[in-house]
Parts: sequence; C-alpha cells; structure tokens
Amino acid sequence: MIDLTIYGTPSASYEYAKTKVLTSAKKAGIQLNVEEVTDARKFINELIGSTPAFRIGEETRSKGKKSIEDFTEDVNTWILEQEQYGALKKFIVPVDFSTTSRNALQYATALAPNYDAMIQLLHLYYPTPINSGEYNYIDPNMENVRRTQFEELTKIYKSNLDHASIDKMIVDAQFQVGFPEEGILKHVQQMNNNMIVMGSTGEGAVLKRFFGSVSISVAQKSKSPVLIVPPNASFRPIKNIVYCANNLQLDAIVGHELIEFAKPHEAAIHIVHVGEDHVYEAENLLHLWRSFYPKSKITYTQIFDDEPLEEINEYCADNNIDLVAVGTEERGIFGNLFHSSMTKKMIINTEIPLLVLHRNDRAL
Repeated sequence: MIDLTIYGTPSASYEYAKTKVLTSAKKAGIQLNVEEVTDARKFINELIGSTPAFRIGEETRSKGKKSIEDFTEDVNTWILEQEQYGALKKFIVPVDFSTTSRNALQYATALAPNYDAMIQLLHLYYPTPINSGEYNYIDPNMENVRRTQFEELTKIYKSNLDHASIDKMIVDAQFQVGFPEEGILKHVQQMNNNMIVMGSTGEGAVLKRFFGSVSISVAQKSKSPVLIVPPNASFRPIKNIVYCANNLQLDAIVGHELIEFAKPHEAAIHIVHVGEDHVYEAENLLHLWRSFYPKSKITYTQIFDDEPLEEINEYCADNNIDLVAVGTEERGIFGNLFHSSMTKKMIINTEIPLLVLHRNDRAL
C-alpha cells in the first residue's frame, strides 16, 4: 500500500494526471491510499510550488514547466518503481543502437499490448580501451556520450507512442555499465513477470563482435522466457506456433507457459518432434496440453530426417508458422536436437522469431 497525496484544483490537467496515475496503478495491481488536497492554503503551508503535484512520504513531484503528458509519465514511473512495477508484465528489450535491436524493439512494441505489458529498454555500456599506439586508455567521456545516445533513443521512441491515450503503454529505460550478457541476466533476476525480447545479431560498436553469442547465451541461461527476433523479422499476427518437442518431461512443464503465450492470439500450436524416438509418448503430452487449450488448436507431427533444421524450416513454410518455440533445461542447451552450432544457425538464419522457454520460468 502506497500513501499518495495529490495536490491541485479541479481542472482538465488535474483530472488527466489523477486518472492516468490511478489507472496505471490499478493495472499494475498496486494499491494506493489516496488523499486529495484542493485547498490552496494547504499548498502554501506544505510548500507546493505548482500543481498538480503528487507526494509519497517526504518526496514531492510537481508539474513545474513540464507538459502535463511528460509530467504524468514521470509520476507514473515514479509510483510504479516503488513496487517494482507491480504485477505488470514486462518486456525487457536490450538495445545497442543497431538496426537489429531497433527491429526487436518494434516487434516487442507490437506484441506487448496483447499481454497488457510494459516496455523496458535496457542498455549495457561496456567500456572498451582505445589504442593510441603506445598504450591503451578508456575515454572517460564515452559513458556520457552513450548515456546521451540512449536518452535520445528513449525520447524518440516515447514520442512515437500515442500520448493522448490514458491507457498508453508504460515505458521505462535503464542504462547500466557492465558486460552485456551478465548485465542482462542480473537485471532480469531483479524483476518479476518478465520476458526478454532481443535481436539475434548486433551492429553496434560495442556488441558487434559478439551480440549473436550474447543472445544465445542469454536464451540458455535466463530463467525468464527469451524471444529472439531475427534481423529481417517483422511483426505479424501470431496465428501458428511450432513447438519443437524433444524431452517429454520438459515439454510437459513448459507447455503451460507456451499456452499462456498463445492464448491472447488464439494461435494454433503445432507440436513437432524430429527424430526416430519411438518411445516419445506424444499422446500423454497431447492429453495434458489439451486440458488447458482447445483440442482443435493443438496438433502433433513427427519428422524422420537427418537434417532436422531443414525439415523444421520446410514445415514452417508449408504451415504459415509465425513463431518457433523450444524448451530448455536450466544451464542446459536447447535439448539434444538443438546442439549449440545448430541453435546458432537457426537463430541467425531464420526470419521467424524464436521463443525459448525454461523449466523454471517466472513469467508469461
């Protein structure tokens, strides 16, 4: 419970800010104990310089010279941060200023409304030494340059969203210093109810050499779902999903997460098992999954082939697949079928987004 005091006199700006803040808090499942102060004499006594204004404890946020939209957005973020954004689903999007990460951000933006999710931009700045010929040094101003770049990117992104809507998507931005892989994983561990959405390659100066390996490593090690968006992928309604079945126990566990992902789209789920594993008990898996999702929406296919990647890609093309999903064990690889070299090839070459689900997912 947050004790929130709102200062102001009845006006369009006051009602806009109040309604937006209360709506966002309710959406996030955050309880507010609200007191409205409309007496101008109390504004003076409590040193309120301009209205509308909001107070939590000893801290006050006043409109000042900001537009009512920018002020309300700042207050929203401030309140939601008090409770780690509450029950809101969070799409965490690592950005490195590359076209690939921008494409992943566009995809996440189009996908998020299906889950009433917020977008959180995350930039990991890793200082790289500059070779001057005689010695290496780190430019102390580069962090500020990158921070400014990130702030500008965030500003442009927010400006492209609809400011007029009270139900406008909530956007947060986090700038951190550290190794990309470690930073992303550490940040995600501190959040709940989240999914990572990231590009499969990068072209930024810092991540150019290894962003592809970062996306694979994050997908393998994260405890949250990871959606990897290929460079040429563009968002389209998700009507058909392929799940690459490989481990019956794992498939049974992550199936619930996949179904929760599919529900808002009413997508058909194609379970595809590649290999000559005749002991794979598909009927048991189908019975379990169909207890949570319409029977007509779940099918099973087994493929016998020495080139499973080619067969899966062909299946995707023949069935208008919009997304491929796989399950993985904690600290493991994507099952025996998706050994590391094949996984990397699959992520980099396909134009279909890849959703990686984990045995111990905490989100979606």
